This record gives sequence, structure tokens and C-alpha cells, in this order.
Amino acid sequence: MENFLYGIFSGDIGRRRQIIRLWHSPYPVNKKRHQRLADVFEEFITSILYEPCIFKMRVNHFCCFARGAEAFQVPYTMLEKVERDFLVQLFAERQQHFVVIKQFANQEFNFETKELTVVKQTWKREIVREFAWLVMAKPSALIISELIVAVQRILLSARGKADLFVSALHFGIQGVTFVKEVPCWDLDWFDEHEEAKVGRK
Repeated sequence: MENFLYGIFSGDIGRRRQIIRLWHSPYPVNKKRHQRLADVFEEFITSILYEPCIFKMRVNHFCCFARGAEAFQVPYTMLEKVERDFLVQLFAERQQHFVVIKQFANQEFNFETKELTVVKQTWKREIVREFAWLVMAKPSALIISELIVAVQRILLSARGKADLFVSALHFGIQGVTFVKEVPCWDLDWFDEHEEAKVGRK
């Protein structure tokens, strides 16, 4: 599972951008929660960075982020053959991998795992950095200012205050540094890549 998810969300920058664009075309706006664009941006960033991941398989897509929210689905058509073959194997071995197994008469199904620990925080940061870069690439001062507001709100939140990455991202979107070059790890001595920690055990 780890190698499969790495290939999609960390290993292939072009596909990662495709997936992020898909998630925002359009993002499922809720009038009660989203009064302005900054609300959408804030929810997206916090969902990716802080919500637990649960792997959910459906008939034509899978979900992973924000407890497997449908807003963050990845269609199987975006996968390579070897990745689709992996999912076919998961389907065949569903009793071993999923805690929720629902199959319906119309060939639809809903499989869900327990909370995943294989999704690295560095991958989540890469997704958020890529999202910020895509927003910054738009020639719209209004959209960029909404992104700045969203990140500033997160910085003021309980989780955001202690998040070195969000602070570094804020510098990037303010133009102090370049967004594309914001590090996703090694922002301080204790902010190591997860694989470095595993290597020392």
C-alpha cells in the first residue's frame, strides 16, 4: 500500500498536479461553511495536512485523504496498469485488508480500511505546496490574497501555530521565498523526513 500511494501522491509531480486540479474542478462548495474563497482554501489545506487518512475503494475511484472524503477521489483511469493490477489484488484479498466491506447488486461496492499510518506527512506537505504553487500561478491578485488569508488563519489555529511547514509556506506565498522551493522536511533539526527516522531504528 505504501509504495502504491507514494507513486501517486509523491513520486509523480505531473500526476499530483492533475489530481489537485481534479479536486478543485470544482471543489464541493458548501454555502454554510464557505462564505469566501479563503474558506475553501483553508478547509482543503487543513484536511490534507491534519485529517487522518482512510483508504476507500469504490467501483471507479479510490479515496484516501480527510478520512476518505469523496472530494479527494482519484479515478482509476489516472492510474498505470501496474497500479490498477495492485487494486485488483486488493479487491481479491478484501477480507484481509478492509474493515468495511459492502457489495451491492448493481456491482457497486464500498471497501474501507482502518486509519492508514503509511501516508507520510511529507507527502501531504508536497500536495499542499503544489496546490499553493498552482494557485500562485494564476494571474489573479484576488485569488492569491484569499490563499494568504487562508494560510494566516491556519497559522493562528492551534495546529497551525506549531507547524513549521505552514509558516514556511506563508513566507513563500508572501514572496519572501519562492513557493516551489519551500522545503517539505528539514525545516528544523527535529523536522526530519519519516524515512530518515525509520533508518535510525
